[in-house]
Amino acid sequence: RISLTFSLKESLFKALYPQVLQHFYFQDAELLSVDVDNKVRMRLLIDLHADWPAGSELEGQFAEFDGYLLSLISIAR
Repeated sequence: RISLTFSLKESLFKALYPQVLQHFYFQDAELLSVDVDNKVRMRLLIDLHADWPAGSELEGQFAEFDGYLLSLISIAR
């Protein structure tokens, strides 16, 4: 679970930073849920931008294979 949370928060940073141009850290988001079909929900704990205020929730997914973990955070256009 620790590796999954780390991977998802890295994916969140890589997805949002180009839009908000503001650094944020691991404690600035939380993992809300992990479903049996490898879908996740995350929530921002700080305001990053007018479009991304604290409380914004994002969806993601992950896969585990051959000892690797791949995560993805989805952001609507």
